[in-house]
Amino acid sequence: MKNKPDGFFSQEFKSLINGLLQLEPSHRPSMAEVMEHPWYKGETATEESAKEEMLMRKEQIEEQAELDRAEKQA
Repeated sequence: MKNKPDGFFSQEFKSLINGLLQLEPSHRPSMAEVMEHPWYKGETATEESAKEEMLMRKEQIEEQAELDRAEKQA
C-alpha cells in the first residue's frame, strides 16, 4: 500500500484482506464468509476493460524497458 494513492484500495477490500490475514486461524473468515463479503460480491471488470487495462500496462512496461535500454547505452 505504500506506493498506492489514498483511496486506491476500497474499504471493502481492506476489510476482507485484514480478515484473511488474521494471525489466529479461528478469527479468519470461512470460504462461505469470503464469498458473502461485500468486496467479493462487488463489481467486476468486463472482459474488454480487462484487456484494455492489460494492454495499457504492457505498453508502460515496454516503454520503461526501452528507456532502461537507452539509459544503459548512454
